[in-house]
Formats: sequence, C-alpha cells, structure tokens
Amino acid sequence: MKFLALDSGSKKWGYAIFLGKEVKEKGIIDASKLEDFLIRVRIAENLDFVVVGRRKGAIEKLKSLDKVDIFTVDEMDTTIKARDLYFSEFPPRGLLNLLPKGLRLPRRPIDDFAAVIIGRRFLESPLGIFKLLEEAFLKIVRENRNIEEETVSIKSFSLDVCEGKVDDGYIIEVEIAGFKGRAFGNVRYKSTVVKLKDLINKRLISFKNRFLLVALLNALFCFSGGVEHTLHCEKNERSVCAENLVTMITKTWGKVKICVSGNDPVIIEKLKKRFNVSLFDSNSDEESLLKNSDLFLAFGGSLFDGRLSKFLALKRPILCCGPTMISPSIILEEIQGYCPLSK
Repeated sequence: MKFLALDSGSKKWGYAIFLGKEVKEKGIIDASKLEDFLIRVRIAENLDFVVVGRRKGAIEKLKSLDKVDIFTVDEMDTTIKARDLYFSEFPPRGLLNLLPKGLRLPRRPIDDFAAVIIGRRFLESPLGIFKLLEEAFLKIVRENRNIEEETVSIKSFSLDVCEGKVDDGYIIEVEIAGFKGRAFGNVRYKSTVVKLKDLINKRLISFKNRFLLVALLNALFCFSGGVEHTLHCEKNERSVCAENLVTMITKTWGKVKICVSGNDPVIIEKLKKRFNVSLFDSNSDEESLLKNSDLFLAFGGSLFDGRLSKFLALKRPILCCGPTMISPSIILEEIQGYCPLSK
C-alpha cells in the first residue's frame, strides 16, 4: 500500500510518501510547482490514494489527481506534533537544548514533518486501519495464488459468549480450504458460498464489509500458519480466561487503571476485583476517561466502532481480547492480542 500525505499551504506544501507504515520519502515543494509534482509522483510512485489535511481549498488544488482516491484528516495540532517530530530526528544542541520545549524553533520549515503527521494520523483512523487490514488480505492472496480458486463459505449466527448473555450482534464465520475465521459485529450476512477471487475486487473496507474482511483475514492467517486458533472458547471457560487475563495484566503492567471498551460481564467483574476499571460507553466522560487510563482493554467491536482508533492516537498500551482481533493484533503492531483459550 503506497500513498501520498500532503500538508497544504499558500506558499509551500509538505509531502510524505508512505509505503505501508514506513515513510519512503518526504520533502517540501513550492505551491506554484504543486501540479507538476503531483503528476510526476503519481506516475513514478503508482499511488493507491492520497491523504491531505482537512483545510479549506486543499482538495481543489489536487485536480490533477483525477481517478485517485483522496481522503482528508483533521489538521489539529499538526504543527506542534511536527515540531516534536523534527526535534526527535534532529535533537536540539547547545543553548537550544536549555530552552523550554515550547520555545525551541526548528532551523528550517517543517511542512514535510507535518505531512508525516497527517499520514500517520490517517493510518490511526478507522479508515486507515482497514486500509492496512485490506492490504494484509491482498498480500496473503498474492503470496498464495492458488487460493484464489478456493471456495469461501460465509454464514452468520448469534453466539452466547458471556455465560448466559447474548450480546447485541452476530458472529460472521468464513471457511476457506478447511480453515475458519470469525468476526463479531452488528451486521448479519446471508449464508452463501463464493470463490475467494470474487471477493478480491469487492470494496472490503466499506462499513458493511469490514466484518467480512476481518473474518477472512483470521481464516487466511490460519491457512498461512500465522495463527493456530481463531474460534471462540466454550462458555464454561470464560472464568478461566478472565483469571488468566488478570494475572497477565498484573505481571505485565502492575496495578493499572484500565479503560474497557466492550461488554463481557465475566471478564469485567474479574478485572474490577483487582484493578480500577472504567467502562467506555455512551455515558462516559470521554476526555477524562482517556486521559486518566493507563491501559486500554478492547474487545472486537472497538475495531468497528472507531474506539480503537482513539486509543491508538494516545500511544498507550492496548490489549485486545477475543478471536475477532487475532489477526488485526498482528497487523497493527501497536496493539497486543489476547485470546489464550480460542479453538
């Protein structure tokens, strides 16, 4: 996945070319030369899409990028974060190092660093996350060309995963070459059988198809040997899972403040006996909750409702539970998956 991130300006534009999560190239161009630059980079780099900061008039300046998807992201605080990124790459020396952080001024324009921030912000957005997942899906297919002809069985059903409580939602289960993958969400799919090649050109990052994409990824990771287990544990194993989770968190992070996104009564009750636990729901004071939490514990639904994106932006530990997150936790390196009793 290759894309161009842009920081717009009246006199100059910053740019960064991303290959996946890595910055391949960055720089600053004069605004008068923007169109020539866009034409050249589009041909030379074979871009998949473009990301630009959400600023009035920015998209209108990108008319030469017809037939290329253009996405926008919030520009708030990009200048401050770009300055921090600049000084992380070029640490201040001498007297400059003695100045308070807010008074340090870069020795040159930092529009290119702002473009890097914009690109990274996109990758942490819900759409950016699913772009990364889609790329991982396509990569596995490219590396296993024969699998395109395999039949994919798709079905949905309710699953009692909380010892007597059925969550509001459905499990989508896919099976490819005998390997199964699941995802939990609020979309119910009709049972059907298709060829995998028929799904390759499907817009899997659309909201309705995101659950299908994750289930496919879990099955394909199992197929390729990336994971061994992708199905839910038994109801009577939930307490054991919860106890193991408490032990694991204690050993890894100590007695931390945990923000939980999702609803698993068995696990939440076990956590509350050991930790300070807050639930991220519609009644929460979101700003205070996010600010005061040391660890974010997320279930699969957080991937689809945008909460995982908010956690990623805070750069704190994220632990994701359940089989939905088995392959995403491998692809999104910033998060850690936990599902020891999956089948």
